[in-house]
Amino acid sequence: MFAQYPTKPFQVWHWPLVIVTITLACSVGLYLLKLGGQSVSPIWPAAGVSVAIMVHFGKSAAPALLLGHLAMWGWIPPSATNWPILVMPFCYVLSAWWIAETGYHNARFKPSDASSLLLVAWSFLITPILCSIPLTVFAVTICTISGRYEAGQEVKTFIMILMTYVHGIVAFSGLTLHLLKRDFNFHVMRRERFGILAAFASISIMVLSFCGVFSNFLTNSSAIYLPFPFLIMAAVLLPPAPISLLVALWCVLSTLLSCVNIGPFTCDIATQDPKNHPVEIGLYNIVMASITYLTSVGASQLSRQLHLNEVTLNAAGIELWEWELNRGFTSTQNRRLGSYLKNLSNHLGNDLKILTILSNSDLAQDSWHTRILSDNAPSDAARPTVPLATAGRILRRALNGDPIQAIGMLQDLSPFEKAEKALIALGQQNAKLRSLQAKLDPHFLFNSLNVLRALIHIDTARADEALVSLASLLRSNLRANQEHLVELGEELQNIKSLLHLAELRFGTRLTVEVIIPDCLSKCLIPPMMLINLVENAITHGVAKMQSGSWIRVSALVTAANEISISIWNSGHLPSDYTSGIGTNDVHQRLELLYSGAASFTLSQESTSTVKANLIIPILNSQTKS
Repeated sequence: MFAQYPTKPFQVWHWPLVIVTITLACSVGLYLLKLGGQSVSPIWPAAGVSVAIMVHFGKSAAPALLLGHLAMWGWIPPSATNWPILVMPFCYVLSAWWIAETGYHNARFKPSDASSLLLVAWSFLITPILCSIPLTVFAVTICTISGRYEAGQEVKTFIMILMTYVHGIVAFSGLTLHLLKRDFNFHVMRRERFGILAAFASISIMVLSFCGVFSNFLTNSSAIYLPFPFLIMAAVLLPPAPISLLVALWCVLSTLLSCVNIGPFTCDIATQDPKNHPVEIGLYNIVMASITYLTSVGASQLSRQLHLNEVTLNAAGIELWEWELNRGFTSTQNRRLGSYLKNLSNHLGNDLKILTILSNSDLAQDSWHTRILSDNAPSDAARPTVPLATAGRILRRALNGDPIQAIGMLQDLSPFEKAEKALIALGQQNAKLRSLQAKLDPHFLFNSLNVLRALIHIDTARADEALVSLASLLRSNLRANQEHLVELGEELQNIKSLLHLAELRFGTRLTVEVIIPDCLSKCLIPPMMLINLVENAITHGVAKMQSGSWIRVSALVTAANEISISIWNSGHLPSDYTSGIGTNDVHQRLELLYSGAASFTLSQESTSTVKANLIIPILNSQTKS
C-alpha cells in the first residue's frame, strides 16, 4: 500500500549519535513529567525520534535505540510500583519498528489524486495511533498490576498514555527524519521571508494567547486559535522541513507552558477546575501539527507540479491566455506569443472577432483545437510571425449565446516544422549516401569481371578460385548497401578476397602485405570505401607496371585517438592530377557520415609510391545504436 522508504546503512559513528539523541529526548519527556506533576508525561519526544531513526536506518538501529531508552532507568527511582519502567524501553523500540514497517512517512503524494492525500494522512497520523495501541494496552496493564496507576482508571489511563505517545511522534518524527535526510534548504528559507515571518508570528501569538494577553476580549479557549491563520500561511509558503521544526517548537513550548500552569491546559490537579492535561494539550497539538505539516507537504508538491508544468509548457512553446468580456485578453506568460494577441486587439478592437480567428471562425462550439493560417488574419499587421496552433474553451455565455469568458493556449509550431525539415534532410542524406555507394559498386564489379575474363583463357582452376572470391565480395556487398558503417574486420576479409583476385591475375608481378592489428577489427568504417581504394590502386598503379608492383594496407591509432588507414601502392600519380569522381565521392561520403571529423588524402609519397590515407573517428560496434 505504501512505497518503501530506502533505508541507509547504519555505520559505527551513528551509534553515539542515536544513543545521545534518544537519551536527550527521553530526558525532555521525563523532565516535563516531573514539572507537570502528573503520572503521565504530556509528551514523549523519544517516540517521534525513535520512529524517524527506524524509518531512516531500518531495524539495524534497534540496539542503539534500546541503549538510548535505557536512560529512563536513571530518572525513575526504584520502588515497588516503578518496576514496569524496566521493560518499557524494549516496548518503545518494538513499537517504533512496527510503525516504521507499516509505512510511516513512506506514502507517495500526488496532488491530483485525492486518495493519495488520504494515504499521507494515514501514514502521518492514523498509523502511529493504531500501532501504539498494543504498547499502550501493555503499559496500562502492567502499571495497573504494579499499583503505579489506580485500578478502575484503565480507560482514562489508556487515553492519556496513547495521547502522550502519539503526541511525541507527530511533534518530533518529521523534524528528526528531515534532519537525517538533510532536507533543510536555507537558501529557500531565506527566499521565503513571508513564510518565516508567518512562522514566528504563529509561535509568538500562541505564547501570548497562553499567557492571557488577549483575555480582555477573548476567552483563553478561543484565543489559542488565533495563531492558526499564520500557521497555514507558513505551511503554504515553506517546505516541509522548516515546517517540521515549527511544529516541534510549537509542541514543546505549548506543553512547557501548560506544565507550569500557564494557558488553558493546566496540569495542576489541585485547581478548582482540573483538566486532563496530557489529553487536552496532546489533542490540541496533534490537530495543529497534522494540519500544518500535511498542508506544507501538499503545497510543496503542488508547487513542484506547477513548476514542472511551466517547464513543460515552455519546452513545447505553449503560452496560456484568458479572456473576459470586461477585461479583454491577458496572457499568463506575456511573452512573444502574447504579443500576437495584443497586436490583434490593437488592430481589430473587437474581442469577438479575435475569438473568431482563434477558433477558426466557429464560436458556436464550446471548445476548439486548430491552427492559425496566414489567410485567417485580416492584414499583415495582425498575422503571426511564427506558425501557431490554438486551443481554447468558452467558459460562460450570455443569454444571447455570445461568449463572455474563455481560456486557451497558443503554441509555437516552428520547432515542429524544423524537426520535420530535419527528418526530410536526414532522409535525403541517407539517399545520397546510398547513391554514392551504388555509383562506386559497378566500377568495382566491372574490373572484377575483367579479371575473370582474363583468367578463363589462362587458367580455369585459377578462374574458379577467382569466381569464389568474387561471389564472397558480392555477397557481403549486398548487406553493406543496407548499412552506413561496417566493422573493419569484415571489410578486411573483403579486401583480402579482392587482393586474392589481383594475385591470381598478376601472379608474381604483385606483392601483397596487410598490417592491421586485431584490436581494430571491431572499429566501424564506411562499407566498400577501402575496397574501392584498393581496387583503384590495382587499376591505376599495379596494372600499369610490368614488374615489381606491390600493395600494402596498414592501420594504426593516432595520438588524437583516431584510426588512420593507409593504402600504399607502387605507381605514379599523373603530373596534372586533380580530384576525380572517385576521390570526390569519398570526400562527400565522409562529410555526410562524420560532418568534418574525418579526412582523406591521396598523395605521391615518393617517386614510385602512392599513398591513400583515410583518418576517421574511432567508433566500436559495441557502441553502435
